Amino acid sequence: PLLVGDEIELECVGLAFGGKGVCRLPEGFVVLCERATPGETVLAKITAVKKGGRFAEATKLAAVIDSPHAMPPDCPHFELCGGCTWQDVSYEKQLEMKRAQVLDVLRRVAKV
Repeated sequence: PLLVGDEIELECVGLAFGGKGVCRLPEGFVVLCERATPGETVLAKITAVKKGGRFAEATKLAAVIDSPHAMPPDCPHFELCGGCTWQDVSYEKQLEMKRAQVLDVLRRVAKV
């Protein structure tokens, strides 16, 4: 089981509502990682284990393998501020990720 403070390597496979990267361990355990981008492999630190151990939250410490959609952020405060969450992802991929989130909410919540 994961413990708060553990540092692990994760592959980001999707994006959760709210912007955290969805990462899965080989056995299927889900880790929601702040600043992880789909297609990226990251070194992350576990910050919380939730719901009786059903999933965990983490913070990205470093990129091990960059996302194919990675790009340098324009803002010099990007790493510190958090106000421009996806500035390190190509604009085209940002639009694709946002569209997917809207469609997911419409399907799950509005049953459209």
